[in-house]
Amino acid sequence: MPGGGIAVGNKIGQQTFAALAFAASLATAQSITGSAAAEVVDLDTEDLDTDSWYTPAGASFQPDVAGVYLITGQLTMAAFSGVLTVTLYRGVVEVARVDAVRTAAAATVQISQLVPMNGSTDALTMKVEHTDPSSRSVTAASMAGILMGAL
Repeated sequence: MPGGGIAVGNKIGQQTFAALAFAASLATAQSITGSAAAEVVDLDTEDLDTDSWYTPAGASFQPDVAGVYLITGQLTMAAFSGVLTVTLYRGVVEVARVDAVRTAAAATVQISQLVPMNGSTDALTMKVEHTDPSSRSVTAASMAGILMGAL
């Protein structure tokens, strides 16, 4: 069974559940071009990956088991003015979006969504964009840039 499984039981019986999960983070700050198309957040460090379904090179999660995954992400962007948008994509389809409006202050945006994945071709990425005319950095401090999920 993928993930090795976790046995959970009671006096009536025992059920085994797979522990299918991943967590990835941003090792170094990433510059995001101002007023441009959404860019994939380069979450290049695997903090947890029970079944090798996260690919740091493409910053994508592609599980081999179909199901509904709870996906949670967080990004912090250095001081900027405008709208910061964080989006989850399954392939080219937007599945969740959060906008934060800031005036000359840093912004931390959290996003969470239940995402159905088909277990074969679906791949999930997190993208970011902002309306500030200058390039701004996504922070690479502890928990500043992270994406995680579990079945």
